[in-house]
Amino acid sequence: MEKNQAADLVRARLSEYEAAGSPPLALIGDRTLTRPFGWVFFYQSRAFIESGDVGKMLAGNAPIIVDRDTAELHITGTAQPITHYIREYVEKKRARDLASRPRCPGCGVPYDSRASLTLALTQRKEDDRKVCRAIWRCANCGESWWRWNDRPSEQLRPLREAQSRE
Repeated sequence: MEKNQAADLVRARLSEYEAAGSPPLALIGDRTLTRPFGWVFFYQSRAFIESGDVGKMLAGNAPIIVDRDTAELHITGTAQPITHYIREYVEKKRARDLASRPRCPGCGVPYDSRASLTLALTQRKEDDRKVCRAIWRCANCGESWWRWNDRPSEQLRPLREAQSRE
């Protein structure tokens, strides 16, 4: 997702706010923060942006985070500095990402960037096809596990079993 697409998503959300009774709203483009996870957009009443009249300024308009990977919008808050909400979002995103990773069958730890994945082109005996064997080595317990790359729904098996059969 690109920044302009993310901005369009936020503008659509601001239109929803307006339909619910908010005054016309606009993004404050020069305040947008770009982060590895996506963007943080700030907005204000269009009347304030155009006039600078503090009497037309909104209060309680929480910045909106757009995740570049999922295109999800996350409304922050106004009680804390934006850095607090960004840190909170990053921590929750990291926890969600970790929970969705495959786990090592040996120790149960999710595979992370320290784990290694090797693809080995192998002649599969059961159907005489050349297929990649996906081999994962867990960085936590050191065990290696494998499955056929064209069968991603199969359980991982200990690599030592495959080596003892060959």
